[in-house]
Amino acid sequence: MAVRASVARVATIDPAWANANVVARRVEVSVPNMPLTDWQLMQGARERAFAAQESLNARHLQADIYVGLEGGFHSISIEGAAPNAPLSLPSVA
Repeated sequence: MAVRASVARVATIDPAWANANVVARRVEVSVPNMPLTDWQLMQGARERAFAAQESLNARHLQADIYVGLEGGFHSISIEGAAPNAPLSLPSVA
């Protein structure tokens, strides 16, 4: 959904994107199911993009771009913050 929404927004600026075809693929990565560090988030997104490319190549298909999305859980200590300070749920593409 996020990639389709992004493509639709770009299409309002660049009509060449109006007929873009977004193909989703479920792929496996080496990072935990709930990444806890920025490195794991970025690595997961990178692995997903490459795995999507490999998945399409195995079917003799290709794309102009490959996007890997990864979401995770990351807590940040802020000096002076309460012990139960809010946590963030970042995502990487």
